[in-house]
Amino acid sequence: METTSTSNAEEVSLEHTTGTRQSRLQHLLQDELQALLRSEASDPRLSGIRLLSVTLSIDGGQATLAYAVDGRLGDEQAIGRESQTALARAQGFLRLRLSQQLALKKTPKLKFTFVGIAEPAGDQW
Repeated sequence: METTSTSNAEEVSLEHTTGTRQSRLQHLLQDELQALLRSEASDPRLSGIRLLSVTLSIDGGQATLAYAVDGRLGDEQAIGRESQTALARAQGFLRLRLSQQLALKKTPKLKFTFVGIAEPAGDQW
């Protein structure tokens, strides 16, 4: 019976470790991608993009990134389309730079989800 208790404790410990690792990777990906968009992306349609969250799949193969774009509320659909197109074009570059900067077993595919417009907040970065 002690063996069962030990294995249950190990499972809980493993889940906690995996969850913590997953969370660290998500934050790391968000920070690195935001820095790349801010400092290395040359497409002007990528300026003003704010990554709000990153959700990494269990196997680390895909990262879903929720983002908002600085802009005026009336232009939401046009800004959403333009930013989505620009991010799709930049995806290869972003994945390449991530693979160069981070020591990951595999670089996740990036899926961007437009969630809305954010009021420009000056130069907060």
